[in-house]
Amino acid sequence: MANRNQQYTMTSVNNLTLMLNEALDQLQNMKKNTKGGGQGKGKGGSMQQLQQMQKQLNNSMQKARDELQKNGNRGSVPKGQMSQEFAKMAQQQQMIREALQKINQEQNKDGKNGLGNLNQMIEDMKSTENELVNKKIEQETLNRQKTILTKLLDAENAQREQDQDAKREAKAAKDFPLLTNRCSKNLKNFSNQKQNGCRNCLLI
Repeated sequence: MANRNQQYTMTSVNNLTLMLNEALDQLQNMKKNTKGGGQGKGKGGSMQQLQQMQKQLNNSMQKARDELQKNGNRGSVPKGQMSQEFAKMAQQQQMIREALQKINQEQNKDGKNGLGNLNQMIEDMKSTENELVNKKIEQETLNRQKTILTKLLDAENAQREQDQDAKREAKAAKDFPLLTNRCSKNLKNFSNQKQNGCRNCLLI
């Protein structure tokens, strides 16, 4: 039974690693598009991806914690057991943190661009990495992970609102010349009508 649980945990960990690699590739492509003068299409999805991956990692950590408790351990792993699972989970948290740091520096301008201060969340992720490296998952660790997930969700919502505002501004900028031309045309027609009316008055 323990082997089956470990196998399931490793499968989840491997799937999450693949998702993280794809997300990092997308962040790199987004950075290239932005440097090339593009609009950074899909920017709003980057925080959403990190939030989903953090959720999966939290689930893997909860399963590992449950497995430890079933085996009579209180949060730390006996030497030689589950080393690979903990190493991969530590690596995944590191990858999520590094992706978040890129977003914080390049999109959020270190807290000046609407997503809030992400530095505390980054520090919390570092604490989790250290505990995973030391093969420890305390209840305090899981509570911290829940807080990280909530903060990521808040940042995702803020990013989505930013994207929607940017789209509305772009649409308004696109519609403004049309509205100006229409107003100018109506004003010209009105002026012509007034001039014709005045001429008619003079002829009577």
